[in-house]
Amino acid sequence: MTEFQVYLWLMLDAVQGMVICVIFVVGVCLTVGTFMQDALLNEKEVSNTIKVATNTKKIIRDSFILMFICILSCLIPSTKQYAVIKVLPKITNNETIQTLEKDMPEMYKMMKEYFKDKLTVKPGIE
Repeated sequence: MTEFQVYLWLMLDAVQGMVICVIFVVGVCLTVGTFMQDALLNEKEVSNTIKVATNTKKIIRDSFILMFICILSCLIPSTKQYAVIKVLPKITNNETIQTLEKDMPEMYKMMKEYFKDKLTVKPGIE
């Protein structure tokens, strides 16, 4: 297990925040675009039309900048997550843990047999 794999595993919750942010920004852009298109169609003077178009571009640009910042903020791990990202791969890749993992089934069988012997009632003992 690598640090990057742990990071991806921990950031699955951030996907929800990113989706909400993208939906919000797309909604803002569509709303502003619709209102500005209506304003452009109703304007008779060319100077006002240019102002409306410029304002529309600025609002949409700022919305996409906000979306980019929100997505970046969702991808930055907290200090607790960063600690897990650094420590978990070292624990899982440790050779002692790897050998214990291989010996676990055998240890389980030995413990099971031991407890069966201790829990069975032997004849003559009441």
